[in-house]
Amino acid sequence: MVLICWEHRNIMSAINRRVRISNYSEILPSWPNVFYLVWMLDLAQGTYTWSFTNQNLISGDVPSQVP
Repeated sequence: MVLICWEHRNIMSAINRRVRISNYSEILPSWPNVFYLVWMLDLAQGTYTWSFTNQNLISGDVPSQVP
């Protein structure tokens, strides 16, 4: 398990250039300035799949959904 903290505008395209993300096209090109979402890359059978989840750390965090 690895945690990478980075500006999201460039990190996923940089990762996708090195390793294939199976659902890369689902990553929105522009995201609002939010800090409660965690982006995840899961590895299964040699393929990475992107997803996100809510941290649920602060009262009022919205459920996991694309803002």
